[in-house]
Amino acid sequence: MAEPVVCAAVGDEAAEPVALLASLSQRKPVPSTPSSVDIPALTTTLASGSTVTVQYTYCRTPSELLALNPKVVLVCFSPVHAATTTAITEKWAGEIDRLFPRPKVVAAGTRLELLG
Repeated sequence: MAEPVVCAAVGDEAAEPVALLASLSQRKPVPSTPSSVDIPALTTTLASGSTVTVQYTYCRTPSELLALNPKVVLVCFSPVHAATTTAITEKWAGEIDRLFPRPKVVAAGTRLELLG
């Protein structure tokens, strides 16, 4: 079996990146915020017939992100918590650019249900 594709989530905890990862790995909303160790890998079959396993991980620090060397970085923010956007611009954006020459980055808005 091929190496799993590592997908790391970063962002302020108010954006609930761990809940987002758990929801992605289970393909359904998760009612409460699990610990990052509770996030299972997801194996899926592609249209080509091959299978791929995605391992989701939450990184709290740039050094954790560097050690993980993910293929994809989910930058999590919540539009209802302004501090989460600030954390992206002041902490994560520059660090991701510095650590990875051509990162695959996905901006993931969370807590959208609170917008009303």
